[in-house]
Amino acid sequence: ALAGWLGSLDRYGSGKGASASRGIWLTAYNGSPYSLHRIGRHTRPVDNLSVSLLGGIQMERLRELGDLTSDGLLQRFLPVMMRASRLDSDSFNGSAYLHWDQRLRELIEIGAVSIELSPEAKAERERIAVLIHNLGAGESEGPGWQGFVGKLMGVWGSLALIMHAIWEPQIAFNLKVENAKRATKLIEGFVLPHGLAFYRAVGGT
Repeated sequence: ALAGWLGSLDRYGSGKGASASRGIWLTAYNGSPYSLHRIGRHTRPVDNLSVSLLGGIQMERLRELGDLTSDGLLQRFLPVMMRASRLDSDSFNGSAYLHWDQRLRELIEIGAVSIELSPEAKAERERIAVLIHNLGAGESEGPGWQGFVGKLMGVWGSLALIMHAIWEPQIAFNLKVENAKRATKLIEGFVLPHGLAFYRAVGGT
């Protein structure tokens, strides 16, 4: 559960320890080289400080933790509003799992590559950028929502790369417009609606 982790970030109250603890997670969002400095110990370099977090939390518990939007930590999460539970099933798609497992192993072996947007993909990026900018410009949903929307162009870029990696048999250096549109579809049809519902619920409306 996320409640324990989020609560642990404030265990020092509003002092220096709390801000330093939250700061390292904020830095890890972007993924980049980092040097860990410890007083009286050696400096430890980190090639790529990058963390992925997945967890669940009840909305009531989240409200109890206070304002988590002031430094942008909460806005770095992509919220998913879960529907009511249904009867569990033991069905398992083994072929789909094997295909996914094989694709992941192929991607791991590729290593670092440089990907550029095709001209058509650039046009798609510009279109979604205008939409996201306009959504973030309004103040009716509060600063938390604005901060969340302000990070979505970076999310779009990550999703476009993921779509490119999944759908291209061989990793090409040009990201096609089809994969750019797949990223847009996820933003428009899933990320934005869930985010809006989440920040309205956080605000108590």
